Amino acid sequence: MYEKILIPVDGSACSEKAARLGLALAGKLNAQVIFAHVVAPWPALYTPEAKVQEERYRAEGQSLLERWEQTAKAAKVEAAVQLEVSSSTPEALTRLCEEKGCDLIVMGTHSRKGLEQLFLGSVAERVSRLAKVPVMLVRDRAGEGEDLRLERILAAIDGSPLSDLALEHAKHLTERLGASLHLLYVVPTARRYLHEPQWAYELDQAELRKEGEHILAEAARDLPQAEAILRDAAGRRIGEVITAVAHEKSIDLIVMGTHGRSGLSRFLLGSVAEWVAHHAQPAILLVRETR
Repeated sequence: MYEKILIPVDGSACSEKAARLGLALAGKLNAQVIFAHVVAPWPALYTPEAKVQEERYRAEGQSLLERWEQTAKAAKVEAAVQLEVSSSTPEALTRLCEEKGCDLIVMGTHSRKGLEQLFLGSVAERVSRLAKVPVMLVRDRAGEGEDLRLERILAAIDGSPLSDLALEHAKHLTERLGASLHLLYVVPTARRYLHEPQWAYELDQAELRKEGEHILAEAARDLPQAEAILRDAAGRRIGEVITAVAHEKSIDLIVMGTHGRSGLSRFLLGSVAEWVAHHAQPAILLVRETR
């Protein structure tokens, strides 16, 4: 499923953590890695001092890539490096991903620029929008300063075809990494209409829970070793429940589709993934629709 992994690096602590995770993952999956670093071009009209600065940035980027290439060699992982010069880091990364035939991107969620945070910033938001392959986001706080291990995987499901696809990715990683798999379905809170009697609201909520039980049972049917978890949102955000369960179960990786069942509540760039991305400690694997 994953044969070639693109790992953007920028020298930041979070980028280093994501790169170590991506490299370790490649080693276990027998996959190739491509380390990429993007340097912004300087304007056509610039001073000699600016040119020196640009050359320094390029040299630093090349040195960073060579270091990671040697690290991969020591880990016996086939690796290549690519220095890109582009005014748009997201477009450069997604274009490179497609050109090189990568099937996974592993990246940290903060860049060097303090104001340009990767998730919900110009880089990861655009990469997550543009990439045609799954994107694994590694938060700066994931692992609390230690190398992240993917030993406990949580698949957030909702019964949609995309959720089923995300579950396939979770199953693949579970099998290849020898990790434990936890399936989570969050029962949404029923809409309460004005002047609706309590019994009608409770009936609606019971139907939603029954549907969730069915979806969870179907997902767990061929996964006897997986833990099936059904939780009621009880008025909370679905993303809030996902992050709470991830913390409770000491989850290392959350796997979810980029769209939920509701068109207005899409996992990516919507209330669910946005909440999870901002508040969850584990790494997140976003599986998007195949285009």
